[in-house]
Amino acid sequence: MIKLNSTLKLVLLCSLLVFLGGCSSTSIKTKIINVPNEKWRVTGVWVSETENGWRVSGRLNSPNIFGLPDGHVIVSIVSEDGMILDRRKASYRRIFGNAGRYRKHQFGVAIFSVDFNSIPTDTEIVTQLQLTII
Repeated sequence: MIKLNSTLKLVLLCSLLVFLGGCSSTSIKTKIINVPNEKWRVTGVWVSETENGWRVSGRLNSPNIFGLPDGHVIVSIVSEDGMILDRRKASYRRIFGNAGRYRKHQFGVAIFSVDFNSIPTDTEIVTQLQLTII
């Protein structure tokens, strides 16, 4: 048996998960619309098929640990001609990671997800960060 250190094992496991995820996912176009000059940004969106339909999940990041802003993420299914077929509001929640870094160097991270019954082919998933102005 080959002995591997824990870092190499983690890299190999992550590579395998990314490869398997890419092989099993369908190709659905996504578009992200962020608020200009806002520290929190939607940085990733994933679409996956579940037993009950489709789930759209995503991640918000900030360059530092800032307070999570009030608001939500609007997730829309948009047809090729620009018509909105379905629109849902997704609440986000902050997650805290413990990756061995000092807390003052960690980045702000939040996640969101929303479920759809179906996503037609030849459509685009548009995510837009909507902030509540007080």
